[in-house]
Amino acid sequence: MYQGRLVGLREFKAEDLPRIHKWVNDERLNKYLSFATFPRTVEQTKAFLETRLRPTGRSEVDFVVYTLSDRTQRYIGSVGLKNIDWLHGHAELHAGLGGVEYLGKGYGSDATRLLVRYGFDRLNLNKIWLQVIEFNIGGRKAYENAGFRVDGRLRAHLRYGGKTHDLLIMSILRDEYYARLEAVPEQAPPPAKPLRRSGSKRGA
Repeated sequence: MYQGRLVGLREFKAEDLPRIHKWVNDERLNKYLSFATFPRTVEQTKAFLETRLRPTGRSEVDFVVYTLSDRTQRYIGSVGLKNIDWLHGHAELHAGLGGVEYLGKGYGSDATRLLVRYGFDRLNLNKIWLQVIEFNIGGRKAYENAGFRVDGRLRAHLRYGGKTHDLLIMSILRDEYYARLEAVPEQAPPPAKPLRRSGSKRGA
């Protein structure tokens, strides 16, 4: 697993289903998700979770976020990298916290920093980029705290609440990440612990 200062990252588990389904149908949260059609059925959520439990291919990696204060490592959200381009060395970051009670506490920033480190240290990427709707102030702050910069915007790209909103494109480069660690070393996550997948055996 990977642990930061507030949260850790682990693999998905079947028992995560109820918590995932609850938050994906919470309009206070899913308004930030371009894919969310409100409401979503349990079968849709099961299908989503199945893709995380049995991933195929090498173009995507996903982790569950949990708080370090919770010994049971309950699901509070997820982060991942998708559309991984191994030739050109870039990937798209996606993230979401599964409960309004977890917002504004630094969990999103910490999880983002952990995933960025994974992308650069373990996957040897050169760039990590993301999309965020303009009114997602908390998300934008978390990404900025992790070193992301706004590259540009797609004007009037998403519709929500009867209005159209811009979609921001943000990114961080490998050199920027390591330069940031040298300049602000206290933001560096603790040394990573290796991630053990479900069903793996010690010494294997």
